[in-house]
Amino acid sequence: MSDSGCEDRCIRLRFLLGLGTYFLLAGYSSDIEALLGYPGTDGLQVITVGFFALIIICMLTERGRWPVWKRLVFFPASFVMHVVLTVPSGAMLGILKRSPDHVRTIGENRAQFVLASIPILLYAMHQSWLFMRPRESGPGSGEDPTRE
Repeated sequence: MSDSGCEDRCIRLRFLLGLGTYFLLAGYSSDIEALLGYPGTDGLQVITVGFFALIIICMLTERGRWPVWKRLVFFPASFVMHVVLTVPSGAMLGILKRSPDHVRTIGENRAQFVLASIPILLYAMHQSWLFMRPRESGPGSGEDPTRE
């Protein structure tokens, strides 16, 4: 098997491992908070820390196409975009009902939070050499071969 095939597989494995870890963290976040001494919470604090930790890791390992200021702006912009995306994710889940009989559950809160974070995480992971192979510079790659 060629080296590039192994590299592609390893990169895919890291990509899936990163997303899988985030989803496991989201799934067990209320249990983690109970272990830390905060029983009865919905687990959004642990999910938030995991979300922002993954964003920071992705920006620290960015593939070199973005200047530093753009990476620094991406972090607060990801928070703003997450807030914006919670409305459509809530609509997709059907939990924005204004029915007096409907009481939002902890699972609905977590699902809405995680669903809103998926596009942001995928974009951030796409920018990172940790999860995506760096592009080759040359004709047809869209990269400037003279850029250092």
